[in-house]
Amino acid sequence: MQPWVIKLFIAVLIGANSIGQGIKTKTIFTVKKPFETPLKSWQVNINIPRDTEIIVLDYVPYSKRMKVKYNERILYISRTFIKETDEILGLVKKRTAELIEATLWVKELETKLYKKASAQSQSIITLRRGDVVYEQNTLDKFVEVITTSNMRGWMKLGDLSKSPKKKISDAEYRREKFISMNPNLSPKYAQAIKSGLVKLGMAKDMVIASIGTPDKINKTVNSIGQHEQWVYKNQYIYFDNGSLTAWQQLH
Repeated sequence: MQPWVIKLFIAVLIGANSIGQGIKTKTIFTVKKPFETPLKSWQVNINIPRDTEIIVLDYVPYSKRMKVKYNERILYISRTFIKETDEILGLVKKRTAELIEATLWVKELETKLYKKASAQSQSIITLRRGDVVYEQNTLDKFVEVITTSNMRGWMKLGDLSKSPKKKISDAEYRREKFISMNPNLSPKYAQAIKSGLVKLGMAKDMVIASIGTPDKINKTVNSIGQHEQWVYKNQYIYFDNGSLTAWQQLH
């Protein structure tokens, strides 16, 4: 097991923990339809009036919700609705530090979030390089995590890093994905695509991978073959029989 792996259940992340008898405070605004879970947006059809005494049981940092007790019910509300005491601010600081300790970054181009600790189990979503997740537990070569969109599942340990990774842009992802799926691509074309450029002789799919889809396509067919003009915001790309033969920059 890698030394940075934290076998740490941060119970506050799943709303299972509490801090003794809690901290008494009051609402400073009316809370309309509070949440009944820290993970999803399931709301309770009640209102908590302004200036109502509630008990803060814990703080869930990734969703920025306070776990509170009101009329014998456990609910989750935004911090902005309550009067924050020094004790509550201390709790927020502590839980936020725990969250930072549990933060992991996706280091691969893309990876899956699985329902179970197995690559054969159903995948929930695909995450990209630089996406952030929060570690909950480890099992063999898998890590149980919660995503920033409040989804819970398992990821491959080797696809994650304790060090921050820059979030990949849609254009960067499109280019790298195309290059990875075309291992026999000529190095000159691979480098051009990676840099977001076009080169003579490129096929249409290479151009799309490099600079995206055109705003408009004008087609001409004659005895020589098919000619196309691809219209972009700042340039025209010309194809003869599927091969890039010219381009024109617009100023």
